Amino acid sequence: MELIVEEVSRSQKLLQRHQIKGSSISIGRGFDNDVILNDPYICANHLTLNVTEEGRWQVCDQDSVNGSFTDSQKPLKGCQPVHSGDVISIGKSHLRFIYPHQPVAPAIRLSGLEGVLNWLSSPVIVTAVLFIYISLLFGDFYLQASAEIKTSQMLKAVFSRFIGMALLPLMFSAVARLLKHDARVMTQMVVFYSFFIIFMLFDVLGTFISFNSNQLWISNGFTTVTQLGLIFALLWCSFYIAFHQDTFRRTMMAASFTLGIFLLGFLYNSASRGNFNPKPIYDNTLLAPEFAISSPVSIKAFIANSESVFDLSSKKAGEKKD
Repeated sequence: MELIVEEVSRSQKLLQRHQIKGSSISIGRGFDNDVILNDPYICANHLTLNVTEEGRWQVCDQDSVNGSFTDSQKPLKGCQPVHSGDVISIGKSHLRFIYPHQPVAPAIRLSGLEGVLNWLSSPVIVTAVLFIYISLLFGDFYLQASAEIKTSQMLKAVFSRFIGMALLPLMFSAVARLLKHDARVMTQMVVFYSFFIIFMLFDVLGTFISFNSNQLWISNGFTTVTQLGLIFALLWCSFYIAFHQDTFRRTMMAASFTLGIFLLGFLYNSASRGNFNPKPIYDNTLLAPEFAISSPVSIKAFIANSESVFDLSSKKAGEKKD
């Protein structure tokens, strides 16, 4: 006879698997057991499993100090038949018993994204992505500075932002490791920094659109849609790297987190604006005239247009008096 004994977490997450052949299995902390558990709340010889005359497995508690409990948290008294998938709790450990003929879930098809991730994880690409990101950070910090800055100040600001952004992929890797999955730290890092570069490029594109549009909702709409799309794509890729999920569940989780981030940002912006602002909001985006799509209006033409507006206003006012 053969039986698979799985060590699982409280949430039924697989921790370790033992495949044992024979007619009896002993479980406990003692080194003479077939399955040795490192749990101080378990006796040296805590459980035994043996095959009955009918050819089925049964589990027996060996008068342990803390006892054994079934799925329904009922104490295990004496011996009890074992069905495939049953979970027995002993001490602070949980054991799941599986028969060899137990069907398994269908395999999850690998996404074409896997090849892209392997390519991104190569040392040359990682180095190139980090170099581009750091260069963009230096350029962004220099352009945003409103006064003369020292090189040491720029280095400190860029380094702080670089390290701060690294916390996000490290968090995903840490969670993956806690769930007994491959952390893939380098892959998470290069994906996050690649998306940060895309974020910065779209920010430049948004500035260009804002400079060439006199409708605030166009630039704001473009910024909001692109940011939400990039956040969703980043989370989807991070979940793909860190966890073993089907596509639907991964998509729903990424969408939920994206929606949560959007709502938090909306609430924060609403609270920051206050109830009423008497000052008009101006777009202080300054770019060279070469970035304008339409030809700029000359000063003389602007004055002439302004005078025509005043003339039209005076004419309308006269018509109303008459």
